[in-house]
Amino acid sequence: MTDMITPNNNTTHTLKDLHPLPAMPPTREMYLAQYCLDNVKELVYWLNHQGNFCYVNMQMCKVLGYTREELLILKYEQIRCQYSETYWHYQWEEMRKGKILELEVRLQAKDQAEIPVQIRGYYLKYQEQELICIFGKDLRHDKQRDELLRLTRYSLNHAQEMIYWIRPNGHFYYFNDAFATKLGYTREEVKTKKLLDFFPNFSQADFNMGWQRLTNGEILSSEMYIGHRNGFFIPVQTYVTLVRMEGETYACGILSDISERKRKEEELEQALAAIKSLQVQLQLDNVLLQEDIATEHPFKNIISTTNAYFKVLSQSNRSHPRMPPYSSRVKPAPVKNCWHAPCTS
Repeated sequence: MTDMITPNNNTTHTLKDLHPLPAMPPTREMYLAQYCLDNVKELVYWLNHQGNFCYVNMQMCKVLGYTREELLILKYEQIRCQYSETYWHYQWEEMRKGKILELEVRLQAKDQAEIPVQIRGYYLKYQEQELICIFGKDLRHDKQRDELLRLTRYSLNHAQEMIYWIRPNGHFYYFNDAFATKLGYTREEVKTKKLLDFFPNFSQADFNMGWQRLTNGEILSSEMYIGHRNGFFIPVQTYVTLVRMEGETYACGILSDISERKRKEEELEQALAAIKSLQVQLQLDNVLLQEDIATEHPFKNIISTTNAYFKVLSQSNRSHPRMPPYSSRVKPAPVKNCWHAPCTS
């Protein structure tokens, strides 16, 4: 292995098992090229036909956890997961024909972890030596992002709420399965429609006004009715926000079917109305009952106006007839008239 002395006198390892370059003074461009290869954020490594490493950059060492010296004494088959010598020779011959190698592989790190890497390989020939130069991208972050996106899409498509994203012109960018199935449409049918097709009571002017409110930072929330394919309407609670992504603007809407809540509210209102009507009727019956009792049965200690209590009082009255007034039962003593009695003195 040869060494290149950089301008700051630090030693930088370069290529292994390559014939020396023709004698020429090092230039600034050579140093810059060496620096770029060593510090680029992609994995860069060169292999000969036998699968030996001729060059590895710093990112390759960092991702796999090896030092450069450790990697340069290994063979490709020692870090390539599911390595096939037959396939290796096939790929080599294809690249010799001018084809570019593009595929996803897994490289085994020093700690035995498998690192997904997207590679792109080129065939090079220099002074009778054949090499392939490979640029690789660590896919771990992309894999995590793709998994998160997959889980997100799965969650959205299996949510009970109707969810959609629309463009400023009202066409759908995305809608979940619930949006189509709950409204009685297929996904293909929904793709041909605009949002206003499901809200016939709203005009284009209403849509434009709502979009303007969203761009002003408002979150739109209200109860609305959305049209079903069969002609009836479903009450929904709507929440709409504005989303900006990759230079595009979308309105994200979440619609919750509140049919069951509306049904319970209607039942409750009917029950309350019935109770109120009963209260009014009871008050009226109580007034009439008190008038009836005061007229036919002058009881003064009325503590209840129920029919049962009224019956008890009536039976008691029949078993104990009302006595005549006191004045009719007691005869007053005769009173002497002092003015007309004869004087005996």
